[in-house]
Amino acid sequence: MPGQPRPRDLIQGSPEQFGFQPNARWKQPTTLDELVRLRHAEMQHEFAFRVRMHLRERGLSQARFIGVAKDEPDGANWFPKDHFGRGINGTARFTLDQLLRIEQHTGPILTRLKFPRTVLTNPGLIQAVPHADGVDHDVYRHVHGRPHPHAESARSQDEPPLNRPRA
Repeated sequence: MPGQPRPRDLIQGSPEQFGFQPNARWKQPTTLDELVRLRHAEMQHEFAFRVRMHLRERGLSQARFIGVAKDEPDGANWFPKDHFGRGINGTARFTLDQLLRIEQHTGPILTRLKFPRTVLTNPGLIQAVPHADGVDHDVYRHVHGRPHPHAESARSQDEPPLNRPRA
């Protein structure tokens, strides 16, 4: 979409780490539209990271993975050859259809995605959007080795702590 930042542009510091480093630091959103773009970028980043691992484990280049043969027209491949590399690098957005096409050749990735979402710091956005800061606390703790900063405040009063069964 013209005028919108590329997924990799939302990474703080080094955008070239998109799809390479599992623990990227992300820029803070200030609006709901920016939050949606951030969550999309976070998911695509993690997806790209796992696709790269898949390719590395099998010794495949991106071109070989999508079946690009020399001098073949774009339509002859199961994925547009120019867009695959740009999506994996975060210079273009993948659509859900494209992620699912890739999964047909890698096996399940989307259903297995577990990654800590960026902790939001904008109180106005957190108040305006009910689940803006919704985070899987167990995944956050597993990845970062510490509890999510809002773990207690995000838990409802009637929900038991994560390590105790309900009475």
